Amino acid sequence: LNDSDLGTGLGLRFDIDFVLIRADIGMKLRDPGLANGSKWISNWNDYSKMTEGGRIFTFVLGIGYPF
Repeated sequence: LNDSDLGTGLGLRFDIDFVLIRADIGMKLRDPGLANGSKWISNWNDYSKMTEGGRIFTFVLGIGYPF
């Protein structure tokens, strides 16, 4: 459990007659890769400075059916 991360997100699905289009955005809440202190992300500005990539939000656009 200490090595688990946690995130939340929101997605939209557009079901057109011949294809499915998905737009999702996700956000980190807990990062077990942080070196010191709490693994929970409470200040996004500090988090982006502490990590190399610094991305908290992730956007995914998918075309077609999942899996």
